[in-house]
Amino acid sequence: MTKESKIILGIAGLVIAAVALLITFVNTNQADPAAIMSEIVDENSHSIGEGEVQVVEFGDFQCPACAQAFPDVQRLKEEFEGDITFVYKHFPLPGHANARPAADAAEAAGAQGKFWEMHDKLFETQSQWASVADPTSIFAQYAEELELDREAFTEALTSSAHAETISDDQSDGYAVGVSGTPTFFINGKQQSSFDYETLKSAIEAELE
Repeated sequence: MTKESKIILGIAGLVIAAVALLITFVNTNQADPAAIMSEIVDENSHSIGEGEVQVVEFGDFQCPACAQAFPDVQRLKEEFEGDITFVYKHFPLPGHANARPAADAAEAAGAQGKFWEMHDKLFETQSQWASVADPTSIFAQYAEELELDREAFTEALTSSAHAETISDDQSDGYAVGVSGTPTFFINGKQQSSFDYETLKSAIEAELE
């Protein structure tokens, strides 16, 4: 065997070894969504309830489908009170101009201890602000109705003080394969649909 042939074989061997190493690395780092979920839901996440079944929604306040799912989610919270822990993660879609400001509004309210009150208000009144050029004054009015400090709320809202939190939620969503809203995970398992019966059945299965 010539010297050149030995060099070529050596290079080929190194390439094969490198490819094998890469494949092994990719396979060992394709984390299970359930495992990732246990990492991205922590004490800083917006959660309500202390049940054994964890229901996580990645949502967009301007998304019509999320508003459609909202009553069912509220119903499930009531029916499974004590059995579920419900977590909301922001996933504002780029095609919804007011989704990000609405998420800012929810976070600004959360800074004053009323995230869930604003969360509910935004979904209940989606048609009032979804297509408005600048919903700031509408959100500020909601803040007053919820008895928040309007000045502090507006400052947090207009300065995007909680932008990092929202972006982190989006990144978490991408990490577990979220591409649209609403997307639900029940004990780490992504649900194929967001209708009431599907979510109820999934919760009941986890409780058995």
